[in-house]
Amino acid sequence: MSVRRLACMLLALGATSACTAAPPETPAPYEGVDASAYSSVDPRDNGVWLLRDSALLTSIVEAAAQATTLSVTGTITERVKRGKKGDEKIVDGRTIDLSLTKDGSSWQARISAGKVSVNLIVVGQDAYVSGNAAFAQQAKLPEAAKGFVCLSKQDEAVTAWEPLTDPAALLRGLLLEVPTQASAPAPGKGTPETTLVSLGAPDEPLGQLVVEASGAPVPRSLKLADEHARVQLSIEPDATPTPAPASPEVPCS
Repeated sequence: MSVRRLACMLLALGATSACTAAPPETPAPYEGVDASAYSSVDPRDNGVWLLRDSALLTSIVEAAAQATTLSVTGTITERVKRGKKGDEKIVDGRTIDLSLTKDGSSWQARISAGKVSVNLIVVGQDAYVSGNAAFAQQAKLPEAAKGFVCLSKQDEAVTAWEPLTDPAALLRGLLLEVPTQASAPAPGKGTPETTLVSLGAPDEPLGQLVVEASGAPVPRSLKLADEHARVQLSIEPDATPTPAPASPEVPCS
């Protein structure tokens, strides 16, 4: 489970975190239900509970990637060791606050990480960035502290915040970068709107992922934690269209 990657992003902003821990062992192959014999009683059941581990998580990440609109809000908090050697405790460190809206090929992200706050908007090939004084100094864009600065979306001031600016890339980094056990229960009576996916081994749970039970298994929320970070995300299928700023401080050339 690579919350470690997100913790290391905080390290790049000046935090301290262990980024060299070995990934968990590859989970054992799933030997459960034979999907070829599956026949859903309710056609709205997407059968996501028949999948396991990487196959299950990949289907969820792909559903997020294919969604036309998506909104993500939440926090990513690093976990650090504090105290004297031999008496160390893991405590909360810095937190990333994230608000991300995807609308087709356009998106907007508001991110706060430590002393840095940034607002990014991408429309077509153009990107607009603004932020507080700490961001303006870090990005070497003094005008960004006054208002939006138009850049290429390939500019380092924009790409430095990946994968926090792409819902699918964020989920891919958290769920698929290292092998992660995942499973969902078979549906009971009725027609539930969502399915609960458990992350981690039964004796070492890492968190939970809620996804749509019918149609594409688009994620709705994610909670997970390990020794490197804690993640809590709320995900909605709708998004407000992202317009270009009306009067940027530095307009596009």
